[in-house]
Amino acid sequence: MKIHVFSDLRLLYLEAANFVAKKIMAKPKLCMGLAAGNTPTRLYENLIELYQQKQLSFSSVTTFNLDEFYGLASSSSSSFTHYIYDTFLKNIDSKKNHSYSLDGLRTDHERHCEEYEDKIRSSGGIDLQILGLGNNGHIAFNEPGSEKNSKTRLIDLSVASRNANQNRFKGPVPEQALTMGIQTISDAKTIVLLATGDSKSQAVKQLVEGSDSNEWPCIYLQKHPDLHCFLDAKAAKLLTKS
Repeated sequence: MKIHVFSDLRLLYLEAANFVAKKIMAKPKLCMGLAAGNTPTRLYENLIELYQQKQLSFSSVTTFNLDEFYGLASSSSSSFTHYIYDTFLKNIDSKKNHSYSLDGLRTDHERHCEEYEDKIRSSGGIDLQILGLGNNGHIAFNEPGSEKNSKTRLIDLSVASRNANQNRFKGPVPEQALTMGIQTISDAKTIVLLATGDSKSQAVKQLVEGSDSNEWPCIYLQKHPDLHCFLDAKAAKLLTKS
């Protein structure tokens, strides 16, 4: 695990974008996992800027979205599929047939999740996974209690996760979601985890220094061979080592 702490958010996202860009330039046919939510937005904006400056192309990159609310159409403005397309994919030269997302309307969710795992495998596996971090230590929508060997599946959302996503919805937040599993995420060759703000500090401490426990799912990433944590000073404030 490599910890990168920044006092300047602008520099944090710039360095994270440069890290991702170097991976893509080294392997143009990179397979990348994409996270939704507020945290990665500035990373995507910086990658778009590199594309607009003709320093980077995504034309051969394959992308897989991490998660999606269950019972929600991909076309909904509240969906993660819409967020990633509107925030990132529509602004770069990504090809539609190279971008995959979970379908929140699939009633045969078990089969759908198995198909998603199969598609990831047939694409050569995730080379680079972008991750955020929940206040309760969840990664993607793997809530506390999730197992280390979990795969893509349907999961019940915690009250904390639903509250954190309330601003995306005018009404109630869905109670379930489809998510890549902890094992699916851990199988990525490289992981870029972003965490900013005081509210993430306890989860960051558990990620870096905690003892093995499924009450903090992020702990399962501790032994990943190529995990890079991009943190601001507030998120890193509880660390005794950094």
